[in-house]
Amino acid sequence: MAYKLSLRRRNERARWWLRAGVWWAIFAGLLALDRLLAPSESRTVSDGSRATTAACAPHSEQVWRIGIAARGADVVLRREGDHWYRGEQRMPSDLVQAFLESLGSCALWPVVASQANRWPEFGVAEPVAIVRLEAADGATLQRIAFGENNPVGTGRYARRNDDPQVFLVGAQQWYYVELLAGVPLDKRP
Repeated sequence: MAYKLSLRRRNERARWWLRAGVWWAIFAGLLALDRLLAPSESRTVSDGSRATTAACAPHSEQVWRIGIAARGADVVLRREGDHWYRGEQRMPSDLVQAFLESLGSCALWPVVASQANRWPEFGVAEPVAIVRLEAADGATLQRIAFGENNPVGTGRYARRNDDPQVFLVGAQQWYYVELLAGVPLDKRP
């Protein structure tokens, strides 16, 4: 009888360790799968070219001036210390910070065209607005040309710097641009 009880306890312990091992194996497999599928420093876009996340958007501490040129508006925001100003009007710093952070998602913007001959189709040949992010010395860190809305209105077509690719950016980026400009920028003169 004592032998049967001892054997039963050993079997229960063995089953417990087996279950613990299976759970650890599942956890390790999920962790390996997460590492495998996590975005890396660069990704391949639909046409096979590479887009690097490191050069995607400047760090917010580098930006000292934001210029917004549109079809009837030319707005400049400048940083003075920790504060941002549009003309003499002090702007909410968290609004500017939210805009700059939203640009950090540009590594995830899908590419909709790769050639300059398709720019008119998306409105980036003659952009609705051009946003320039500048450093303290006046050097342009990033230039974004915003084109037309996509057909369903959930995003806007854009081009970065001299890159011929056209991206679909979220409506959030355009929303911030209009808030920073202080005027609706889609109005045609």
